[in-house]
Amino acid sequence: MSVTLPHAEDLETGEPLTDAGTARTTVDLGFPVRRLLPMGQLAVRWRWNDAVVSDDPTLARPSFHTTAVEVSMIHAGVRAVFAVRNLFDAYYTEPLSFIPEAGRTFALSLRYDYNLALPLARND
Repeated sequence: MSVTLPHAEDLETGEPLTDAGTARTTVDLGFPVRRLLPMGQLAVRWRWNDAVVSDDPTLARPSFHTTAVEVSMIHAGVRAVFAVRNLFDAYYTEPLSFIPEAGRTFALSLRYDYNLALPLARND
C-alpha cells in the first residue's frame, strides 16, 4: 500500500498550487495460484486519485479510481503474463495531463531469458 499527499503553495501569496499533483492511494495485492497454474500468481491493483481543484477549467480534474488485474505463470522457462488495466473502463485524465487515458486495455506478455555465451566475454 502506498499513500501520497503532496502539498504545495506559492511562497509569496500562500495560495495552493495545482501543479504539484494530488493525493493518491494505491493498494497492491498478490496471491499465489500454483494449484491452478505452474508458478502462478494473481495480482490486483486498486488506485485512487483525488480531484484537482482549480479556477482554471483546463486544469481541473475530477477524482477517479482504477483497478487492474494480472495473472502470471512460468512454464518451460517462459513467463506468461495476461493483464487487464482499467478493469471497469473508467474515464479519467491523470493530474497534470491533458490527454485522456485509454479505456480498458488488455496485454499479453511472453518472455524467455536467453543466456548466450559471447566469445568476447571473459568470465575471470
